[in-house]
Amino acid sequence: MQVFVHERLHVFTPSCLPAFKRVCKKRSEGDQFRIYSTSDVDNPVTACRYIHPPSCSPTVVRLQPLTSLARRPAYRSRYPSFKIIKMWHRYSGPSVFLLMGHFLTSSAQFFTSTRTPSNATISLNICLSLETPPLLTEIFSYIRTAAAVDIAVDQANSYVLPSNIQVKLHFRDAGPDCFSVQGPIVGALDLVMQNIQCHVYVGPGCTSDADALYSFALFYKIPIIACPAAGIEVTGPQRSEYPLMVRMTYTFADVANMLIKILQHFSFSHVTLFTDDTQGFFSELGETVVTYFRRLDPEMDRNSRSKTLKNGMQLVSNEEIATMLIDANTTSRVNVLLANATVVRNIMMIASRLNMTNGDYVFFTIELFEAYYWGHFDWKTGKVDDSVARLAYDSLKIISLMSNEDQAYSVYSAQVRKLSLDKYNYTYGLFETIDPIVTGYYEAIILYATVIRRMYRQGANYTNGTEVAESLKNTTFRSPVNGPTKIDSEGDRVTTYALKDLDTDSGIYQVVMVFDDNETLVNVSTMSWAYRTTPPSDVPFCGFTGDALRCRPQVAGLNPGLIAVAAVLPILLVAAMAAAIIILFIKQANQTYDPYWWRLPMEELQLIGVTGASINSRGSKNEMGGRSETVGGSTLRSGTTLNSYFGSFFDKRAYFRGTVVAVRNVAKLNCHSSTAFVNDMRLVHNLAHDNIHKLIGIAVSMAEGAFQYVVGDLCSHGSLQDVLTHDTIRLDWSFKNSMIRDIVLGMEYLHGSPLETHGDLSAYTCMVDSRFTVKISDVGLWYLRDPKHLLPPIASEGERDYDYLLWRAPELLRVKMTPKGTQKGDVFSFGIILQQIILRCEAYDLPGDDHSDMVSKREIVMEVQRGVDPPLRPRVPRVSCSNEVYALMENCWSEFPLERPSFGKIKSNLTKIVGKTGDNIVDHLLKRMEEYASDLEQQVADKTAAFMEEKQRSEILLCQLLPRSVAEALTRGHTVDPEAYESVTIYFSDIVGFTELSANVLPMDVVSLLNELYTVFDNVIESFDVYKVETIGDAYMVSSGLPVRNGKSEPQ
Repeated sequence: MQVFVHERLHVFTPSCLPAFKRVCKKRSEGDQFRIYSTSDVDNPVTACRYIHPPSCSPTVVRLQPLTSLARRPAYRSRYPSFKIIKMWHRYSGPSVFLLMGHFLTSSAQFFTSTRTPSNATISLNICLSLETPPLLTEIFSYIRTAAAVDIAVDQANSYVLPSNIQVKLHFRDAGPDCFSVQGPIVGALDLVMQNIQCHVYVGPGCTSDADALYSFALFYKIPIIACPAAGIEVTGPQRSEYPLMVRMTYTFADVANMLIKILQHFSFSHVTLFTDDTQGFFSELGETVVTYFRRLDPEMDRNSRSKTLKNGMQLVSNEEIATMLIDANTTSRVNVLLANATVVRNIMMIASRLNMTNGDYVFFTIELFEAYYWGHFDWKTGKVDDSVARLAYDSLKIISLMSNEDQAYSVYSAQVRKLSLDKYNYTYGLFETIDPIVTGYYEAIILYATVIRRMYRQGANYTNGTEVAESLKNTTFRSPVNGPTKIDSEGDRVTTYALKDLDTDSGIYQVVMVFDDNETLVNVSTMSWAYRTTPPSDVPFCGFTGDALRCRPQVAGLNPGLIAVAAVLPILLVAAMAAAIIILFIKQANQTYDPYWWRLPMEELQLIGVTGASINSRGSKNEMGGRSETVGGSTLRSGTTLNSYFGSFFDKRAYFRGTVVAVRNVAKLNCHSSTAFVNDMRLVHNLAHDNIHKLIGIAVSMAEGAFQYVVGDLCSHGSLQDVLTHDTIRLDWSFKNSMIRDIVLGMEYLHGSPLETHGDLSAYTCMVDSRFTVKISDVGLWYLRDPKHLLPPIASEGERDYDYLLWRAPELLRVKMTPKGTQKGDVFSFGIILQQIILRCEAYDLPGDDHSDMVSKREIVMEVQRGVDPPLRPRVPRVSCSNEVYALMENCWSEFPLERPSFGKIKSNLTKIVGKTGDNIVDHLLKRMEEYASDLEQQVADKTAAFMEEKQRSEILLCQLLPRSVAEALTRGHTVDPEAYESVTIYFSDIVGFTELSANVLPMDVVSLLNELYTVFDNVIESFDVYKVETIGDAYMVSSGLPVRNGKSEPQ
């Protein structure tokens, strides 16, 4: 009896074949069934092809004599040993024996060649390779995509694939960024080492990572569905040199192609390209646009210029942007802005001030879809300059992907959001969309499953990577989200792009032009142009500088080339000399630099004993007691310390080489020196700023090499948290402004340094020295941070210290944070510190509010992480500070990171609010004391003058009441004794008929009469040596010879 082997390890005898045919025909009337033969080396091969079997054997049945296979040398070389397995076949015929190859090695070729029994489930492995960057540092990340991928796998197994074929997902991390390409290779090798054969790779997102993984996939002939890998064309090889690669989202080539089509449509050939190289997306896109200018339109390439918005590690300043725009004005009227929304808005506002939004200029930018990564390209931000931005944005056109947000998308979006939160603890923000990249990964799995089903039904070899890759191309599949979706002949998704223009009535961007599947522009509505009805001219009538020959008389002069050489040559010489000096300086510095400057022997550190109570890193007092700890020859009283994010902060003091320093214990972290740490310390060593806490070094145990204590300059007033909660320290707004200024200056310097970020800015990491200067501590010590505290908080987790999470930005609460954090995260932390300084309280507290204690810190953190609407933020009464400071605080803790200002912008705003000052609090106090002393002197002088005036007035009044000689004596402080006079003349006068006269007139008339009469009398007696004694009614009495004696002249 001859035995035949089916390619999926089914066994038939020659007699069972007709029975198999009869059974299949009987069970599925109308289905196609045929027998065909091919030639083989030894014997003819009989095969049974059965299409759409509901209950019979698999789609393809190939029968070969087993003895023939066993005799082949190639077969024996692939399967070096064999094993006899007895199988009972349920079709007609006797039992048979199957001779199977027993695989002894771990070669991946075995997995490609093995066959599965028809009654077993065939498992195809989808290997997901995706980056895990810190949130917002890349447009793609595993944490945002994982839920969509899980949903796609479940739907593929349930609704797309045949019942006996299932896909299984295997994820491997492709690395934290796009700068290192070993991540996807390491992940792929790990899968091989675990004997997992990948039938398809999905991902990664970075172009460089996808290029690296492709080399690996090409060796094993495994197809790769990259998403997006948008810039693969500019890595060197042409797109056609990636036959196994399929891309599921946008491509930079398509974006560049559409941009060129739009520019050509409006006859624009003179273009200035502004690129933000601080973000990888725009940097790579800018490189692609320049490359396609050169490939597709040489004239445009010759007439175009590129400018980078990067200065070192930061964006250029507003002044530099203005200079760039003015310079671009000399060569073009069309500007392409490849930057995020915040930068684009800033450029448009500067262009408005330069009168470059008057209709003679046009600006283009790229917003493929709404994403936190590049912000919202909208003129309306709620700021005071929105009206100016509204007019400026009339000149801005936006290129984007056509969106599809129908009911199917809404259902899919809700599923992704729910699973992300439930399974991966990632909360999509309130305004965060399920973007096309996340959907691209979802559709990549649906596409693969669709193609496998099609190949299965056609009888093709769906485990052959090359055949699968070809089947993935030039095909159309139905996406549950976007409907019919086409993949072109090169393996790229056919995507529709749109050009958007600002609607003059609604102020909302509307689609005006579409770049369709045929790569042609289709007008959807009429394009509007600022202050005109037609596009601006590519070249102005009088040229870009107004000196075209047709606009001025021909003037003979020097050769422009000679003038240019004469102008440029000195500059080049100076630049070369400067470069040589810098290189020499760097070499000399490297020769004198000690990379282990921070290493301090424990023997040189003598801890000062602590008695009584100490203040821990959260501001509470702990009683010290118990045993003593001997370190470095000194005794330290041990007590309770807080298990905070970095251990306790600098809560101990020690002598180091005769100087009192601050130390904190890091022994529990069990850290040792590493190359990365040494590199970080090199950057820390170069820091020099008044508002950066100086790191002296790290005390290391020489026996074990483990870090024991971090040593820094002593800050006698502790942390900013201690100062804010210390009731005896009075803080007015001058003090508060000084503290805020110190933090801003320190963080601006830090963000501009090679370290770039802090990562854990809080009131506890802001130290206050003896002069009340605030200094930022824990700078660059990322290696000493506990990895457990970088994980996002989970609602179901048990005990955890939530204090340090109060300052963490919401986007960083939703992912595993990198130790370095982000610059925008630091700005959010500063916003929380502002609330503390304004209200002088704990983070998220409100003094005097009895309900503050009812909400736990855990509940606050979870609400911030969840991203409720409106976002949960500290409550600060508006009357607590000025409107400008309040607005600054709100901008700093914005839910959208790109809307938070940089510390350079914060410094500029703060200068406008509180004025320019270079003093710390102590200098400010001294000036205040001087001003107060000067003010006191002025008050004393004013009061003295007022007293002298009152004194003079009193003396005049006294002279009117008493004789002048008596009044002067009393004024001089002399006593006036009673005295007898020998001769005094007294004169009485009376008005005749005064009583009768008074009875006939009004009382006021009587008063006026007497006043005028006595005034005349007073003027008369001034000419005589007499003294008016008194007036009683109408009686007027004077005396002479009293108190000054005048002899016999009295009667006169």
